[in-house]
Amino acid sequence: MKAIGYFVEGAQVNGAERSLSQQTEQFLAFCQEHGYQVAATFVDTKDAEEADSGFRQMLNFIERGDHG
Repeated sequence: MKAIGYFVEGAQVNGAERSLSQQTEQFLAFCQEHGYQVAATFVDTKDAEEADSGFRQMLNFIERGDHG
């Protein structure tokens, strides 16, 4: 099975900010622990414009369909 990672610069969990590297590490650990293959990862930064946001890129990736 495949997984898509979506990370947000400045994301908070229980009031504590999680860095992009922390988010990535946790995603990769989850994938390894549960047998997922990483299909793609996407990042939104604080200064990203909506048109080229990581979220928009992720949606386009999903809409394109077959990813092997």
